[in-house]
Amino acid sequence: MSKMLKNELYKAFINKRFLIVLLIETFLILWYTIGEAIPVMNDHVKFVNDYIYAGRNMEKMTNRLPLGAYYLWIGFNYCKQRVVLYAVLPILAAIPYGTSLYTEKRSHYAYHLLMNSSKRKYYTSKLLTLFVSGGVVGAFPFLLSFLINAALIPLEQVSTVTSQFFSSNTIFSDLFYKAPILYIVVFLILTFICFGILNCFCFVGAYLLDNKFVVAIFPFVIYFVARVIEESIFSPGREITPWFSFKIADVYKVDIVKIIPMMIIILLIIVGVYLFKCRKKGDEL
Repeated sequence: MSKMLKNELYKAFINKRFLIVLLIETFLILWYTIGEAIPVMNDHVKFVNDYIYAGRNMEKMTNRLPLGAYYLWIGFNYCKQRVVLYAVLPILAAIPYGTSLYTEKRSHYAYHLLMNSSKRKYYTSKLLTLFVSGGVVGAFPFLLSFLINAALIPLEQVSTVTSQFFSSNTIFSDLFYKAPILYIVVFLILTFICFGILNCFCFVGAYLLDNKFVVAIFPFVIYFVARVIEESIFSPGREITPWFSFKIADVYKVDIVKIIPMMIIILLIIVGVYLFKCRKKGDEL
């Protein structure tokens, strides 16, 4: 299976669609940087000049300490670019590889691959590649935003006393105040897992739907419908659906007991379809 998985990963990442997705995400982050980070970088320059001009006497300074790289990270900062990013990520995650299974099934190319492999190896490679490609696309813009921020703006000293981030009721808040870099790593890992799992719905859609475009946007449909149902029925005004809740800075600790059962149901659906297709007898995919 390792050879087949390697070939599938190659198809997912070495193609024009993946490059286009990275360019789109880079454009969104640059748009955010120009609108939010660059002005603050200029404020830091003014602050330093004021510090020097005032003879290092803080009482004479007219500029307050500007915001830092953590606060202005797109993972934290509430802005229109963040809204757009979270809205389009499910679609972007599916573009590089989401329709691969559907296309190969429709063109009968999959039958050629199965001549030298089993259904289980084929489906496992497909599902793992969907997970990895979706996770990479989901985590990349947040990593890029943090790296750009860290290059342009000083990393501030975070404190619960002067908190500009979130309350102690938010998940992983204790970790952030003790080790902010480690918190960023955890955020990226969870974002990777979240959008990786969401992208696996392309696997489900390849067998439920009969249109390539609809298969590609199927994760987005699930993403959107889950939030609408939760918002209107279960908890109006609170976002606790699995993927919207992975705006980690917005999720409270009490929400975990609601998120975990939803994630279990989602995984059961994906794994159930996977096992059903693996165990199905005959040559039909």
